[in-house]
Amino acid sequence: MSLLSPLYLLGLAAIGLPILLHLVRQKSQQRIPFSAVQFLPAAPARLDRRRHLEHWLLLAMRAAVLALLAIAFARPVLRTVSAVPGGETRPELVCVLLDTSASMHREDFWQQTLTAVESVVKSAKPRDVVSVATFDSAVRLVLPLSEADGLTSSQRWDRVQARLGESVPGWNATHLAEALLSVADRLTTFRPREGDASEYVRKVIVISDLQSGSRLTELAQQAWPDDVLVELQPVQTSHPTNASVQIVESSGWSAGSAEPIRVRVTNSSDAQRTRFQLWWADIAPTDAAAEAVTIVVPPGEVRMASLPSLPESVVSAQLVLEGDDREFDNHAYLTAFVPEAVTVGIFGSDLPDDPNGLLYFLQRAFPPSYRRNVTVSSNALELHSETIPANRSGGVLGPNGLVILGSDAWNFADRMTVQSWLQAGGTVLLPLSSEVKLADVMALVGKSASSEMVHPEEVIEVDQPVIFSEIDFSHRLLSAFTEARFADFTRIQVWRHRRVSPEMFPGARVLASFDDGDAALVEIPVGQGRLHLWTTTWSRDDSQLALSSKFVPILDRLLDSARQNTDSARSFAVGERIPLPRGWGSLDHAVVAGPSGEEVDVDAGDSGGSASFVADRPGVYTLASRGGSTAGPRTRYWAVNLAAEEGRTGPLDRSVLQTAGVSLAGGQETVAADKAAGRQRHLAELEQEQKLWRWCLLSALLLIIFETAYARMAGRRRNHAVAQQISIESPVALQDATR
Repeated sequence: MSLLSPLYLLGLAAIGLPILLHLVRQKSQQRIPFSAVQFLPAAPARLDRRRHLEHWLLLAMRAAVLALLAIAFARPVLRTVSAVPGGETRPELVCVLLDTSASMHREDFWQQTLTAVESVVKSAKPRDVVSVATFDSAVRLVLPLSEADGLTSSQRWDRVQARLGESVPGWNATHLAEALLSVADRLTTFRPREGDASEYVRKVIVISDLQSGSRLTELAQQAWPDDVLVELQPVQTSHPTNASVQIVESSGWSAGSAEPIRVRVTNSSDAQRTRFQLWWADIAPTDAAAEAVTIVVPPGEVRMASLPSLPESVVSAQLVLEGDDREFDNHAYLTAFVPEAVTVGIFGSDLPDDPNGLLYFLQRAFPPSYRRNVTVSSNALELHSETIPANRSGGVLGPNGLVILGSDAWNFADRMTVQSWLQAGGTVLLPLSSEVKLADVMALVGKSASSEMVHPEEVIEVDQPVIFSEIDFSHRLLSAFTEARFADFTRIQVWRHRRVSPEMFPGARVLASFDDGDAALVEIPVGQGRLHLWTTTWSRDDSQLALSSKFVPILDRLLDSARQNTDSARSFAVGERIPLPRGWGSLDHAVVAGPSGEEVDVDAGDSGGSASFVADRPGVYTLASRGGSTAGPRTRYWAVNLAAEEGRTGPLDRSVLQTAGVSLAGGQETVAADKAAGRQRHLAELEQEQKLWRWCLLSALLLIIFETAYARMAGRRRNHAVAQQISIESPVALQDATR
């Protein structure tokens, strides 16, 4: 038997109270007046102090009541050693997580990791099941639980050692929360071959540098299993100083710009160095940008610095941070913003200075920026010859552009031109005015119309304007308005719109609707391209769309989706998928080269041509013609850097894990304490099932009833005996007095 609250056994000391009362109890002295006693001679009283117990059974019952009450409050529980968790006989289900993120490139961290995992695998008990996995931004199984079950410790280590082989840490970020949740789910659902799954202790052992930059946000979104323990085994560092450098994304460096380039330097909280230097690699020593800049960053703090802009001839550059103990995060890469020439072609005869036309507001919707130079053209012949080539996807990088169809009736050549653009992957915006023929719209999507002209009832004119009511914010065109402060479209009033049935167009998706139920914006796939139908126009006679704050952002997102070139100046993180320019050409004629010139595998994507690749290490990646020069208008560069949080190598605050509900085992020094805690939890569960305290209280109640009855009966017998003694002794005393 075990007791959950053994301190209540101190109540057993109360048993001494009835014993003490029985010992000091004096025999009652009753005075009975008797007339003849006055004739008796006086004699000294004989002291007869009684030191023996008189009612043993009564004393035993009273002591037993107090003992049962003390035991009930101590919460007794019956158990066996084999049934208690944490005992030596209970096997374990273990998953060892090995950190392979970029921060593990420091010192001999990886060798320490291999030594630690070998110790864990080889020290497992015969019934234990030990699996091994690596993690950075994703989890990769080295030895699954299903395979590890049934193997001996030496067999497990042979397989782990062979599969790890010459493995080294990668360059991805540390997503610790995702890794913990993934393996915890595997542990809770796994059923071992031997014994009941409930007999096993489930444990995750994390061997890592446990840096403060580890991503833990997912732990707050998902409940941690109560029966899974986490044991943290940090690798040891002898050089705690670590500073990292990042180029601020908003620095907006463009070739030839005189604007300084802003950088951010972060120093670890346990750093022993504070003075560092920043300089550009591969820059001519005579150039002003080649001069090193000194920056002082106290431990645990961040400092910003401005560096001189790079020469106009430089399209990509490497920034170096000097003075740090570890160099894995001391390099940052940058590519220049090369403004792209983008053409927006509009079919129609609108005049540029006519505020009631479409062209008037369209010319003002695309101001010049460092990202692109937009040209709005209303010349259909120019549009056909320069913007819409016969084979749009023939080159590595095709032209950019967006086609907008005006209100004029189209001729056959215009329609065929736009249809070819759509089939090749172009983007077309069609504001439906009252003059647009339904037959032309149906022909664009490859369907025939039953009537040549739109019926009058299909043009909806209302006295009270309609407003936007349902918006699909999940679509990329409208995702920028997801936040509540931007999501209000109700201020855009529409007086005239077209009633369009989306069911007429295969694969159509309604992106926005009016409050009268009619569709407002419909996306229709045509070949590899997209046709966007606006059932109203931005003419002042039809709506207030051009005057709203939503007009320019929507057109900007449309142009982004139409552009074939990706933002080459944007900095990507290692492990991020980088999209290639739409229409970039056949894989046989183009190649993506890594930082060292090696060819990178490209995922060709679906039939829509959304090719992309994944950068597996930091550096500058290049897209160019296969076997050709890497210079020229068809070349594109991407800067890939470490995730910013990977440079935060200070110690992880373990309280964050505990706050999220993670049960920390604490390491080898507290294994015994963890097992004792497990035993205590299991004993509490058994106590709730058995509830022996109820039987103790019931027994005490029965003893109290029996003791009360017995004490009353014993008192009656004693009183009767005293009365008899008095009746016998009184005549004898009278005879002695009369003699």
